[in-house]
Amino acid sequence: MKKTMVKRITSLVMALLIVFAVVPAATNEANAATYTGVVRQSDSPWHNYYYGGASLADTGCGLFSLVNCVGYLTGELMDIPSLASWAHSTGAFNRYGDGTYRLELYPLVEAKYGAQYGISVDCGSDNGGWWSDSYSSLLKTRLQQGYVALGHVPNHFIAIVGYDAASNQYHVYDSAPASHRGTNYNGGDVWVSEAGLNYGWMELDWFCFLSASDPTDHKLDGEEAVDMGKDFYARISNPAINKYFTDVNNEVWANDFTGDANQVWHFMRQASGAYLVGNSSTAKFLSVKDANYEDGTKLITESVTYGTNQKFYIYYMYNNFYMMPEGKDRTVDVDCTLFHTQICGSETGNGKDETSFKARSLNLEIINVYDG
Repeated sequence: MKKTMVKRITSLVMALLIVFAVVPAATNEANAATYTGVVRQSDSPWHNYYYGGASLADTGCGLFSLVNCVGYLTGELMDIPSLASWAHSTGAFNRYGDGTYRLELYPLVEAKYGAQYGISVDCGSDNGGWWSDSYSSLLKTRLQQGYVALGHVPNHFIAIVGYDAASNQYHVYDSAPASHRGTNYNGGDVWVSEAGLNYGWMELDWFCFLSASDPTDHKLDGEEAVDMGKDFYARISNPAINKYFTDVNNEVWANDFTGDANQVWHFMRQASGAYLVGNSSTAKFLSVKDANYEDGTKLITESVTYGTNQKFYIYYMYNNFYMMPEGKDRTVDVDCTLFHTQICGSETGNGKDETSFKARSLNLEIINVYDG
């Protein structure tokens, strides 16, 4: 397997180090307009733009929420008439003057605008988004990692651009501020409690994600390992089940978050570019048990040997990390029935689809970085 190192600190790392701020991505437009805050569909001139017999002011919330998500991520203002014209041409906006067909429009956005604005769109493996509410741990986790969300509440779309765990509040951009939603102040730039996002006209029932990306560096092809610096601490979690790698008596389990030291891992880059991964609580190192690389072999912790079964390359694809033992075509995985960690055969080559390894993708929640 190709082991070329790519020097990059990803948006996830930067987000966790600088209070989840998002670095604006580059654009291919020479004279891109600057995004200066919530764009409201009631503002002039959107009453004068008609598609399918209805104006942007009346039915444009799905598009304006997209504009606000992209603007928040990148600092750039999308060309709204061009967006509306394209969306209408696909049949996913104002087909009969009835607004946005979310399941038809949003999965197309990355192919159309991803390279131009430096964004990625995640509507799930089936492109159906997530039918849920603000209690979703996935929504909270990803917002804290620097993602934003397109959300649907009764008869309306909103942009959800942040989450504050201390106050349990969500940062919402509402393109049509309204008293019945409780957003008719501060120009629609508001904070909403978790309870508020589960009640009445602000009851969140669906969402999908956007993230800032660089199409040349950020989305690797599965055959390029990531250089994340010489020395850092991180928690490792599996986003499919939102559980954290935990050293339990020298066996590595996927457990609920506790914040304890046995869920903190010390990554130390080796000359090959792979990482030794030590547990902060036990001072033992992540290892493939008995150096047996058969599918289902458990991960354990043991004293350092510097063997290949203790060295892991880090890869990045589809907005998440994944890890592979040095020299072996196996991927670190979680048994989602028993919640122990293991390795499995890899399907991560260029051209493979997301669902073939999505359950093996990982979040690295960086706690401290010493180099790089």
